Amino acid sequence: MRRSLNVVHLALWAVALSATTLGRVMDHCDVASTLLRLGVPRNQVSTWVCIAKWESSYNTGAVGPPNTDGSRDHGLFQINDRYWCSPPGTGCGVSCKSLETDDIGPQWRCAKRVYKATQHQSGNGFTAWTTYRPHCAGDTSSYVAGCRLSTSDVDVQSHHPLALALPAPAYGQLTAFGPPVPFQYPCASLVVSAVPVVLGFPHFYRASSRYQNAVGGLSPHQDKHESFVALEPTTGIPIKGAKRIQINFQVKGTPAMTMTKNAPDTLMPFLWLDEQVELADEQLSMIKDTLLKMLKIFNIVNWVLIAVGSLMVFVGCLMSFLSARRERSHPD
Repeated sequence: MRRSLNVVHLALWAVALSATTLGRVMDHCDVASTLLRLGVPRNQVSTWVCIAKWESSYNTGAVGPPNTDGSRDHGLFQINDRYWCSPPGTGCGVSCKSLETDDIGPQWRCAKRVYKATQHQSGNGFTAWTTYRPHCAGDTSSYVAGCRLSTSDVDVQSHHPLALALPAPAYGQLTAFGPPVPFQYPCASLVVSAVPVVLGFPHFYRASSRYQNAVGGLSPHQDKHESFVALEPTTGIPIKGAKRIQINFQVKGTPAMTMTKNAPDTLMPFLWLDEQVELADEQLSMIKDTLLKMLKIFNIVNWVLIAVGSLMVFVGCLMSFLSARRERSHPD
């Protein structure tokens, strides 16, 4: 009987172990919320969800067929084992098996390394995934449609920032030439010294379709052209940010010139800037060790003091009760 119980216990233990190591097929909203908790900037979440959809169909334990060089791709983001996971790759310093579990934390951290390496080489880290250009290079908001994404439980060490998109400034008017022209484009600076220079988001992102359709070759995208600041919500410390600005000139037809007399009244992009900043892992660790850990300790001490105070009140009441009872039993 004891032997049969041991066999049953061993079988249950094996099932529990396999349940913690095998992958699973996730819901797209589950992927989005998990990535947000892991620190993926809110303006990139939909792109990563799109990549996960087309790479693995949201299967965290997916293993792709052999590639032409004999390598395989693993996990939610199909990380290649030739370079990134062992054996034989060492780029992420993890085993390929750890990229096939239902814990997508190691998978995201490895994918982030792949992204940064490709970003350094080509300027766009997403191009490391072949599914990005045909499926995820445009508007990917539909991949997180209907998902309620929350960033209330943030851990700065795990890069869980509260991403805040900077609001568009108020609409203005251009007054450089003649009567005011309605200007429905988020702008940070209107006409300066009678020069029709206007600052706004790159590729006329969040601008009226009038301006987007007037210039060819534009492709406004939230992930690439929105300015944002990622804050650690407990302290308000900036973790990551991006400032993207486009300089535009007003174009207006002039009857005196044959070449421009039929030109439409619009804005012509001149150049746009993309400045990004992010705290290093060492700085994030310092913030967690020196601040967040202390806050957690204070929270624990707070509850301990409440428990001790409650215990002292209980002991005091008990002693008063016993003293009163003793006096009633022995009035003399």
